[in-house]
Amino acid sequence: MHFTCIGPTIINKSPLFFKEAVVYSGLILCAGGVGFVAQSVFSRCLAAGEFGALSTTLGIIALLGVPLAAVNQALTHYLARYHANDRQEEIDQFRQLAFEILKITASTAGLLAIVTMLILPKIFPFGRPLLGYFALLGILGYLGTTLSSALCLGLNRFRLWGILIIGAACIRLVLAALMAPRLPWAETGMAITALAGLITTVPLFHHRKYGVDAKQALRIIFQRDFFVYLAASFSVMLALFCFVSGDQVVARHSFSPKFDSSHATFNARGYDDYQAAGMLGRELVWASAPVLAVMFTQVSRLPAIHLSGPAVPALFRRQWHALPVTKALELLLLYVAMLYIGAMGLIFFRTWLTWLFQGRFHPDTADYLLKFARAMTPLGMLHAVALLCLASRAIAECFIVGLAGILYMLLLYFWGRGPDLLLDWMFTGACLILLLLAAVTVTRRLCPLTSQRLSETR
Repeated sequence: MHFTCIGPTIINKSPLFFKEAVVYSGLILCAGGVGFVAQSVFSRCLAAGEFGALSTTLGIIALLGVPLAAVNQALTHYLARYHANDRQEEIDQFRQLAFEILKITASTAGLLAIVTMLILPKIFPFGRPLLGYFALLGILGYLGTTLSSALCLGLNRFRLWGILIIGAACIRLVLAALMAPRLPWAETGMAITALAGLITTVPLFHHRKYGVDAKQALRIIFQRDFFVYLAASFSVMLALFCFVSGDQVVARHSFSPKFDSSHATFNARGYDDYQAAGMLGRELVWASAPVLAVMFTQVSRLPAIHLSGPAVPALFRRQWHALPVTKALELLLLYVAMLYIGAMGLIFFRTWLTWLFQGRFHPDTADYLLKFARAMTPLGMLHAVALLCLASRAIAECFIVGLAGILYMLLLYFWGRGPDLLLDWMFTGACLILLLLAAVTVTRRLCPLTSQRLSETR
């Protein structure tokens, strides 16, 4: 599980801010390195099939966190528009309201997770109740981590948040090294992850409470403009989960081992190999995600907006038009370069990475990693296109992206009946969706031009 969450924080032009941002990026990199070592310990020490069960459980937690991620992304977008006005009073007011909205969303999501666990316990991997209970703790911890991230980053406390996530990663590594060899089950990994995540929630118990009315936050949620954008954000975030992590859910249903009390069938090791390759392959997107976060903020800020009247209501009542994205081109090119360089690195060093992650060379993992590098390249492009649509308020395209994500999952579910088939259809599906989005965009842009020319001819 990634402890790094993007909260509603906006980059400004202060040199001190950029200095702190550089320090924060370094801390994030360190936390990612420690997290990689911890995952390697789980991969080496857990029993056959258990690492795959742990990875799938973490994927389900990410799926249940999609609503909170959607609200967070929408608030980031609107806060970026406030920063475009350079009105500090309005910025502070909305930042407080944004945190209140996130608290309401996290509380609702946590309650729904508890109810879901009680009513449908078999949705968790392999029908093991204890794993489901630890997964529930992981879900609640994930929601708390996201809230804490929004609080720290919203107040520009980059170093504090960086130190917290490094601390959580180190605790997870130490506990993994001590407990995984003795208790080699997915439940152990999930319990360690949930426990380590508690350290990241500390700021929630020490923050200064503002006099923000929860009713005002609820009124903002149901403002027509914000509600429509929130629905578009949910559509995009759901699609991003499908594109980047949806194969984990499909693999669990298609070719995961069938467990009894504590033993797996003979194909458990192959399932672990697939999940290990998937974790390495998905790092292509996660490692480049900070560039997309900056791009999202920059596109959301264009053009500069000058508001008048009551601060918050005016923002949500105003009707916006499509935003230019030319200033984000350099960031987009940087992201594409990072994506392709990372893919080449996975391809050329897959043997060494397999040995490093699993303790010995697994030829199946190396083969899967080759296909993951191929599949994650167009899927990473879809990640960028979806966020660009959301940042530029192309609402129709956002809903098309969400529909494409659902169709992508159905494609994998019905035709990805094995690791190799699943990886082949991941690549094919991503390419088809990119072509679909390109066709939709071109059609939507040409239709108004055609109508205008016909009217001029008449």
